[in-house]
Amino acid sequence: MIDQEKRAADLQRRKNQMLLFGGATLATLLSCRLTARGISSRRYIPQMFQANHMPPQSDMVKEAAMAVVFATTMAVSSFSMVVFGVAWSQDVTSLKQFALKMKTKLGAQQIEDEIRNAPMTPETQELQDTLAGALKKD
Repeated sequence: MIDQEKRAADLQRRKNQMLLFGGATLATLLSCRLTARGISSRRYIPQMFQANHMPPQSDMVKEAAMAVVFATTMAVSSFSMVVFGVAWSQDVTSLKQFALKMKTKLGAQQIEDEIRNAPMTPETQELQDTLAGALKKD
């Protein structure tokens, strides 16, 4: 009974992760399409007897603002797609679980153990004794 409930919850969680990844992928594709459309609509294609060495005047501030908007939406949507994809493939449900998995994969636990078991330097021991003595008197 408990196994079935756990399985159902796991299935629902995986479905949610899949939907988040799908939504982020859709947002990425949409932002790429809008960016491509924005770039192609601003391209200057001269007509038969128009000068091709002098494009018409345009508002540079508006162009720069639109470039920043396009770049930001593409970057954010791509990053969210990567994050949700990694979370889905690595079966990560929370930021805490992600941090623990990254620590174990990068070997942080071994480094923490080495630091914790390292002998104390005389200066550190003296400082610790001084602080312990100061706190004991109070």
